[in-house]
Amino acid sequence: MNKERWNSQNNGASCRPVAACRRTASLWCLSVAVLFGAAPALADAVTQLGQLPITADSVVAGTFTGLASNPRITESAAGEWEPTSTITLTAPATFEFDTTVACVATIVSGDLTLLSNTATPTATTIQFTVNTASSAGNQTTIEFAPVWLRSTVQNCGAAAVGDRADITVTCSGGDNLNVATSVIDVSVTNGAAHHLAFTTQPANTPAGAPLTPAVTIQDQCNNTVTGDDRTITLSIVGGPPPPLLGTDNLLTVRICALTR
Repeated sequence: MNKERWNSQNNGASCRPVAACRRTASLWCLSVAVLFGAAPALADAVTQLGQLPITADSVVAGTFTGLASNPRITESAAGEWEPTSTITLTAPATFEFDTTVACVATIVSGDLTLLSNTATPTATTIQFTVNTASSAGNQTTIEFAPVWLRSTVQNCGAAAVGDRADITVTCSGGDNLNVATSVIDVSVTNGAAHHLAFTTQPANTPAGAPLTPAVTIQDQCNNTVTGDDRTITLSIVGGPPPPLLGTDNLLTVRICALTR
């Protein structure tokens, strides 16, 4: 017997090749690693942020505005959104959805199904329910549209240009999206041209020196109107007017520089 390759236990009652024992141990370790290996992390996400800009005029009038671009969400692994789990869009505070326009959830990729691909909004939520989960290798992307929104505070105080709180999405069966996550960016933009305003008033100026007032076009809520270039004429009102020298009408994108 080759003592280097065989090992006797209990006076020869059980003999196995040492190399075989080592191979068995290695296979056992491999099987344990496969059995107890870490599962892949799930991380469903908003993969396309929607955009919904509302003009100051629409805020004041209380009219609904639709999406400028549609939002999408994607599960990171097949089956992440389980049957009966819900996908909910929620309006930000001081805004409400149009309850007369149904929202459609379009399956862009994957084979998940919903109980219904259309949902009638309430004032504050739009909700869909998963019917069957996606199968292996078919994780799903969903796009939502249309979504219509308006401000519930309808005055110029609510119509200042800038970002607002976003529409959020919550997926009850998700890993990341199980908490409210921004899915549609909401903002207020300027309204239509309404009046002119001196943002820099003309100052007392000696004769022959340049006048440099800054004039802007503003909407009804005094937001500066961008992208509305037009010619503005400067004149003197009251008393015998001295002549203005130089060009007295300029585009709004330029600075008035006149002399008197």
